[in-house]
Amino acid sequence: MFDIKRLAMRMKLHKVGGSPVHHCAILAKQLAQIGISTKMVKGYCVSPGDVCEHYWIRTRDEGLD
Repeated sequence: MFDIKRLAMRMKLHKVGGSPVHHCAILAKQLAQIGISTKMVKGYCVSPGDVCEHYWIRTRDEGLD
């Protein structure tokens, strides 16, 4: 079975360059190779005095993030 958390940690360990969007694209490509359909989602985190953009991958079938 494919371990997505392990892949994300390996990307961090090896300091894979690029933006969060690039990292999501790499994860989406790896999931597509094992037959899991995904889409990239963009959202915002709002806290007092700050707003941050966040990107993540969501599976199309189950809607898992």
